Amino acid sequence: MKKIKSVIKKVRREFSNRALTYYKMHYESSKVVSNTILYESRDGKAFSDSPYAFFAYFANHPEQDDYQHTWVYDGNVDLTLAKKLLPHHKLKSVKFVKRNTKEYGRALLTSEYLINNSTFQPWFIKKENQVYVNTWHGTPLKKMGFDIEDNPKGSQNVLRNFLMADYLISPNNHMTDVFLKSYKLEGLYEGTILEGGLPRNDWISNPDITMATQLRDSGIILDSTKKVLLYTPTYRGVLQNEAADDIEKLVSDVKYLVNHVGDEYNILIKVHPFVYGKAVLNENLKGRLVSDLFDVNKLFEVTDILVTDYSSVLFDYLITKKRLIYYIWDSEDYTDDRGMYFSPENLPGDVATTIVELVDAIRVQHQVTIDESIDRLIRYDDGSVTKRYVQRIFHGEKSGIIQEFKPRSQKEHLIFYPGGFLTNGITTSFINLVHQLPEEKYDITVLFGGRMSEQKFLNYNQISSKVRPLFVFGRTAMGFREQIKFQLLKKFPNKFINKFFYPKTGFRLDANRILANTHFDTLVDFSGYSLYGSRYLLEHSGGNKLIYLHNDIVSDANRVIDGKRPLLKNVKAAIANYSRFDTLVNVSDAVLLENQKRLADEKLNSKMRVAPNVLDYNRVIELANQSSDEWVDKSKVSFVTVGRLSPEKNQKNLLVAWRDFVSKYPNSQLIIVGYGPLEAELRSFVKENELSDSVIFTGLLMNPYPTILAANYFVFPSMWEGQGLALLEALVLHKRVIASNIPTNREILGQNRYGLVAKGTDAICILEAMSRMMETNREFEAFDFVEYNRKAIQAAEDIF
Repeated sequence: MKKIKSVIKKVRREFSNRALTYYKMHYESSKVVSNTILYESRDGKAFSDSPYAFFAYFANHPEQDDYQHTWVYDGNVDLTLAKKLLPHHKLKSVKFVKRNTKEYGRALLTSEYLINNSTFQPWFIKKENQVYVNTWHGTPLKKMGFDIEDNPKGSQNVLRNFLMADYLISPNNHMTDVFLKSYKLEGLYEGTILEGGLPRNDWISNPDITMATQLRDSGIILDSTKKVLLYTPTYRGVLQNEAADDIEKLVSDVKYLVNHVGDEYNILIKVHPFVYGKAVLNENLKGRLVSDLFDVNKLFEVTDILVTDYSSVLFDYLITKKRLIYYIWDSEDYTDDRGMYFSPENLPGDVATTIVELVDAIRVQHQVTIDESIDRLIRYDDGSVTKRYVQRIFHGEKSGIIQEFKPRSQKEHLIFYPGGFLTNGITTSFINLVHQLPEEKYDITVLFGGRMSEQKFLNYNQISSKVRPLFVFGRTAMGFREQIKFQLLKKFPNKFINKFFYPKTGFRLDANRILANTHFDTLVDFSGYSLYGSRYLLEHSGGNKLIYLHNDIVSDANRVIDGKRPLLKNVKAAIANYSRFDTLVNVSDAVLLENQKRLADEKLNSKMRVAPNVLDYNRVIELANQSSDEWVDKSKVSFVTVGRLSPEKNQKNLLVAWRDFVSKYPNSQLIIVGYGPLEAELRSFVKENELSDSVIFTGLLMNPYPTILAANYFVFPSMWEGQGLALLEALVLHKRVIASNIPTNREILGQNRYGLVAKGTDAICILEAMSRMMETNREFEAFDFVEYNRKAIQAAEDIF
């Protein structure tokens, strides 16, 4: 009973957000209402940008307005002022809903058209008969998406939103390339990229002549006898919730400008929305800081000089042909931190790196010259951009001006969940597989869960150029009942619970949420050790579902570490769902036979296939010769073993054997490569038995191959293995190997054909095998790793 109560308590925590709660509980039952449009700009912080341009078009063309319009606003917005800036009185039906309320959840579920210039929240799932238009918010100067180094997770919700959108609005071919390449939409995205300009730029060609009055009404001090200098600094940093700001620097610069050019110019400031909340609290900016509710492009009508740094508004401003100055006082740091697509020095306008240089640039009158390479970025912006998009999206009328791109390729679309992606055999096997699958045939997406640790990031970098990452994040889409079922499934992993409490609907909704309603031909749980990845793959609509069995799965479930069986519950939950997969992929014939015997289920046995681990032998050879080894003592006979320091790898028996071996062969050295839960115990054994002079622990090595290559022998003492990848890699490097007597080692070594198989797995057998190898110095046949790999890749492709 206590466990049941803990399940209910855990689920209740998921229902604190009213909008999310309503959204979850009514997702299946809510009906989309025809001719309804929801607008959301910058998380509801303003009625602005291209969503506003769409709204304004309908307001100015009432003959085309058969729609009910809904604007989303944030709770901190001055709604009275925001409404004054919105021509809502021209339309028949306009309502306003506060973000993260029940009404917001309802509007998000029932609106037919959804127009956003940023992203909807991680719990949003576009319904089948909704039309999602993502306008984004400008032409990027600074790097975006996966072009930002060291931060693949930073784009997780942006990519998810892009994949769900029916239409992505692109202002130019540069932004189209950003969509396709920087966000890796090329090959997978099922919607349409419409490249035809930026709707918000219509205001530049059709300016609002009342803007000066609106600014004064909002509290801005404007002297009509002076010109206007508008300063629009962007934010520093990479992530929205980690945006850096320097308000003191901003205040200091504004004071300097007022003192030196204030007699000629009104100095106005329009900061990035990410830092507006802090800037508005500073009294020194009062009367100059333009409200976040004003769209920056509308301010261009009253602006004579724009001063900016790395903001994308510079491209919009080029349409005006007015003066432009880049004030890049931190260019070196900013470029190193974020990276740039264009250098300000190569763009139209003047450049200043200090406040003194900025004042000098303001005083010098320069004509802005736009060359062809920059002109292409604004070539669509003729004042009729929004009209063409409305005709295309709402009326299906194609334009000769808008270019349309359908990026979905004809390749086979695979998605893998690779597990925790820490450095281990499963991760190495997966990396090898990705490198060997032909790029011309497969489009590969990888689903990652958990935080992006340094180790996981290093492993991801090995495949980043070949795959597209998606991430598990945000709150689940499952309703209360489905979450109860899921928690029961995890706490009581057995066939009965699985049969009667399997959260099919909840898993389907979460799959749609995380996979962004995207279709895949084959979905692979490559980890196979828990329900974590399977829950996002099993109920995906269509596709071939596979799960890998890397070992004798029942033995793994019952593995004892420190008196506990840490894998038992997770592995049992995975096993309980095997029947829902189309194929159970074993990594060797020996593992297949063992799993068929242990699982003893005729239906499951009929689903089992074999696909051996794939080698990336060119990479192994290259890395082995890339650097010199720093561990092997050339004056000694050296043995190396590589593997996680855990019970199944059997390093304890190896050390017991080594204690006797080194007394017989004192000029010997054992190098243990790896890390794991038994490291402290193994180190203690070495110290207690005075073996420190002959045993070296290297810890985790991202490149262990120079050490394997430099050693005389490779020892592989495992108690059990699915298929010893480290053993195969040692054979690639033509090492003489000694392996324990387990089925998979016998299978690889061909009964002593390619290496020496011990008589057992205990210390005595390992000692005897090592001694025999030393005394006979036996040579073995060369392992044909090229042919092995050809067959392994073919086996995998046959299953995919």
